[in-house]
Amino acid sequence: MRFNTAISSMGVALAMLTAPFGSAHAAYSQIVAFGDSLSDNGNVFAATKGVIGFGVPTAPYWNGRFSNGPVAVEVMAQNLGVSLVNHAYGGALTGNTNRVGIPGLPGIQTAVDQFTNGLGAAGKTADASALYFLWGGANDFFSATDKLAAVAPTIANLTGQVSQLYGAGARDFFVTLMPDLANTRDAIAAGAGAQAQAHALSVAFNTNLSTALWGLQGSLSGATIRVFDPNPTLTAARDEILAAGGTASESCWTGNYTGTDGTLCANPDLHVLWDGVHPTAVLHHALGDAMAAAAVPEPSTAGLALVGLLIAGLGATRQGRRA
Repeated sequence: MRFNTAISSMGVALAMLTAPFGSAHAAYSQIVAFGDSLSDNGNVFAATKGVIGFGVPTAPYWNGRFSNGPVAVEVMAQNLGVSLVNHAYGGALTGNTNRVGIPGLPGIQTAVDQFTNGLGAAGKTADASALYFLWGGANDFFSATDKLAAVAPTIANLTGQVSQLYGAGARDFFVTLMPDLANTRDAIAAGAGAQAQAHALSVAFNTNLSTALWGLQGSLSGATIRVFDPNPTLTAARDEILAAGGTASESCWTGNYTGTDGTLCANPDLHVLWDGVHPTAVLHHALGDAMAAAAVPEPSTAGLALVGLLIAGLGATRQGRRA
């Protein structure tokens, strides 16, 4: 087992590399996803259409995604050649609440409960050959007044969901860490101080979530937990966009989720941000490619695989400089 730690100048960096442990599957029957708008492939769109008569987000959002194209987990599933069963809902916090404000929209915990309760009611267990994808946390911090106080309960929710799915029969997990919140449109507009705080919060959450998942592994016999850090991939994609003359600070779409009160850019591929918080499809595609590669272990690799996790201190790996 390898577990490498590197401390940055801020004393908060953590590098965890692939850690062979236990046994893992190189092929999966399907991906079962839980998460928020970064993974929602039309669930909120369908739910809101049934309640208010039209789907949200609407055009120029693409086919109910919170972006201008397929989201990362869709690209991941396509690359792996497996079907995707998607329980992710835009606006979902890791608990039972949802920021969208439409009755009945679940949080991630609600979606996991519905999934496991449905299995139990049918006398079934979770598909042990599937890959269970979990990505959430940002909405907890967007909603919290005391953001640092939200770190521990958000981590507890996510680790509890891994344990809950494991108890239902799941064995392979892919947990994605949080993108650096310093790179949202609001954080960039608020200036360097706000970006520094958002970056430090992101590092604290990702570091502690990774550590918690590492600890959880020992109690889940026969399970594989893969932790994926999206930030190196996002940084590389951003740098390519900037090199092509694009921007990391200006959104392609400046309006709202109902397609009004905004302007649309001419070329989304030259933008990191689709709207205030969501990446453009080109970044989703890069993430999906990286996720698919990270999901398939080398023959000897299993257990808790901390893939590409290299969180640097302020100014070291930060994406959030103005462009």
